[in-house]
Amino acid sequence: MALEIFEQKPSTTEIDAVIDDEAIVALHAVPTADVSTNANVRDVVGNKTDAAVAAVTTTKSLMAYIKALVNSNARQLNVVTFWSDPQLGLTVPSTPGTLTMPSVVVAGIPTGATITHVKCLVMCRVIDNLAAVANKLNGATVAATSQVIQVKLASGAWADAITFLDDQISMAALTREGGTVFVSSNNMSATVTGNGTVSFQWLLAAADSASIYLQGVHTIVQVTYSI
Repeated sequence: MALEIFEQKPSTTEIDAVIDDEAIVALHAVPTADVSTNANVRDVVGNKTDAAVAAVTTTKSLMAYIKALVNSNARQLNVVTFWSDPQLGLTVPSTPGTLTMPSVVVAGIPTGATITHVKCLVMCRVIDNLAAVANKLNGATVAATSQVIQVKLASGAWADAITFLDDQISMAALTREGGTVFVSSNNMSATVTGNGTVSFQWLLAAADSASIYLQGVHTIVQVTYSI
């Protein structure tokens, strides 16, 4: 008795279903990076290697925009202020002399951080004019030469941080005034480039008469950085 084997061919409906499945799979395939087409959902979602884009357009993917948002949040600015220990006093003489000021230890700036701005300040509790005549600073700042507060990081070079005007700190004879903060617009990020000890000096300070006394002195370093 002969055995006949019949091969059942798929129906047209089954073939169409297979074709539809393949089309669906193709539509879910990852697109080429940075495609500008907008035909399928995959074009809208994007590729993991799409370049970050911050400006909204009609040709970029969700992945591109998400990367830009993550980068923006990761580069947020952080501001940290570091203080010195106090120094009892600082005498500005009538004969120009360089005054050593308390140093500041900058620590904890993360590896890989970008320092964008550094502000250096000097603060004192009170100011005394010890002269029996009216007194004030003798001469304005001469850049890198005199009557200027300078800073350096570790063994680096001194750089001008706080400048003065001629006749600044004008005081009547034998008087005491409330303390103040000395600061300028100089950005010292090229000098204070990371963690370490920041030294301060008042280069060739000079008053008209002996002398002006700054009592309770602190130095301050304010660092702005992004990571």
